[in-house]
Amino acid sequence: MPVSKHCSTHFKMPNEDNEYYSYANKADFTATAWFYTRELSKGDVTDFFKQRAFNQWHSTLSFTNSSEWLDSLHQISYGIQDDK
Repeated sequence: MPVSKHCSTHFKMPNEDNEYYSYANKADFTATAWFYTRELSKGDVTDFFKQRAFNQWHSTLSFTNSSEWLDSLHQISYGIQDDK
């Protein structure tokens, strides 16, 4: 399934009443916080998504790869800077 179609069907736009805003749910927030605070590389996050043992958890996330995860960081309204 193309990423654009996946995002439109799987991702629910968060709202400001959501305690995990700007993320859609607790799973997105938790995964993002864990990846970010441990300073994982894009390759590390890619490896996470390749692990079949985590497939059940993968399905709860609105992002499906490291690029989408990084995009989610950059969409935070209070700012995660775009770094190289």
